[in-house]
Amino acid sequence: MKRSTGVLASFAVHAMLFALPARAQLGGDMRALHEEKAKCLGVPLQVVLDGEYVTNGEPRKPTKEEQKRMDAASKILGRIPAERQMHCSEVVAKAADRQMMSGVGSLIESAMAGRAGGAGSEPRLEPAEGGAIALRGVDWVPLTAEVTPTGKAALERALLALPAVLDTNAGTFRVDFYIGEEVEGDALARLAEQRLRTIESAVRYSPMNAGIKLELGKVTRDAEARIEFARK
Repeated sequence: MKRSTGVLASFAVHAMLFALPARAQLGGDMRALHEEKAKCLGVPLQVVLDGEYVTNGEPRKPTKEEQKRMDAASKILGRIPAERQMHCSEVVAKAADRQMMSGVGSLIESAMAGRAGGAGSEPRLEPAEGGAIALRGVDWVPLTAEVTPTGKAALERALLALPAVLDTNAGTFRVDFYIGEEVEGDALARLAEQRLRTIESAVRYSPMNAGIKLELGKVTRDAEARIEFARK
């Protein structure tokens, strides 16, 4: 599917925030960027850490000892020509972009394919008939609009990829519900309306999806439970 560069780029920036959990607290990704900068500047890694990350990312003032280390690192970094520092900042920015696109690629792949295993698999987005996008594998509490606690986080993760899959982060989409539980008539319609609100809430979990509007479409019982998104 062709994706517009602007939508995918802005989606990548946001999705990366969710794709990099606590390891960003000087875990693999952030440490790799600091190592890249230290290598480019020609200084020990500890100098960069003390100069820019002395509190390990914690939102607090440095201790006296940390402040001493930061001051010492600043003196070393201050002797490096500004042109060199600007060049190294660009090098690090490009490395961050590569991390970002790698992370968002994995996120989209996971959302599109889901985890193998049928029951218990994560929600997944995949192409459906007529150009629609189907969302399968939502872990609903039976006969309610509630999603199980573990299923809620998985649903929000899957819907982070929605703008890229729809090729837009704005517009109105019809949402068709194919419900697997044994419920009929008015109860079926009410259940779909309630579940639409749950899906809307999960979509809005990402600010990047703010321009996507959802309207209830077809509601029917189907052994193959799913939700389909189609542009109006």
